[in-house]
Amino acid sequence: NETYQEPGYSAKKGFQDLTKDVKVENYIDNKKIGTYQVVYELNIHGKRYRKVRKVTVVDQTKPVITLKGSNPAIVCPGKEYQEEGYTGLDNYDGDLTKQIKVQNEKNFILYTLKDQSGNVSEIKREIQYQDKDAPVIHLTGGNAYFIYLGESYKEPGYQAIDSCDGDITKNVKVSGNVNS
Repeated sequence: NETYQEPGYSAKKGFQDLTKDVKVENYIDNKKIGTYQVVYELNIHGKRYRKVRKVTVVDQTKPVITLKGSNPAIVCPGKEYQEEGYTGLDNYDGDLTKQIKVQNEKNFILYTLKDQSGNVSEIKREIQYQDKDAPVIHLTGGNAYFIYLGESYKEPGYQAIDSCDGDITKNVKVSGNVNS
């Protein structure tokens, strides 16, 4: 998409400067990769002189990989990372998501993308194995529970859930007493 900038030319016959008589025709499509021509022609006394400059339109912009989800990704110890997604876009080739190569390593995932012009991008998603969330205890009937004076207390129930270990209700220790 860059505009061609003429680097210059000159035409002389002997000491006579004929540069202003040169006709220049530009056949460059700056929106398409390829090799194009700029033609320089000079007609002097019925004789035609012609020169051709080759101009190559190239793509030197790397594609862009965008990771969905978090980076670093926090994964429970002993579990596998579940891919959150990614996209790959190139300024010339468009959507290249399907061409992204994914390499799984122990503590990171490497995403690599190469466009048709040979420009390469890489990005890493760090994987951190941690149990960052405390378990949550859910009380059946809520936090406040009412009984009548003299009535015996019967535990209505509870459930303990941990984001890494799942249902850990069996690990809950209940203590205390109710003086009804």
